[in-house]
Amino acid sequence: MGHRIAWALLGTAIGAVAGFVLACVVIIVGAGVFWLFIFGDDAWPAAAETALTVAGGLIWLAGAAVGGVTGWKRVQTRGKPLT
Repeated sequence: MGHRIAWALLGTAIGAVAGFVLACVVIIVGAGVFWLFIFGDDAWPAAAETALTVAGGLIWLAGAAVGGVTGWKRVQTRGKPLT
């Protein structure tokens, strides 16, 4: 496996973990805001749960993509892998 692919995979893994943590925070804060200010103790519509799930998934994928691009660009600086 080449250095570029290894750094891209490492960056993707780190980005996926960071994105997962950020997605969990966004879902928890979003659910708190929905509960405190919008829906309260009433029944929540299915769209609210779907919105939280989609937002969390997009943030997780964005974190993985940013990590992969960062790992890929790390290798491309000066045309040779950094050690």
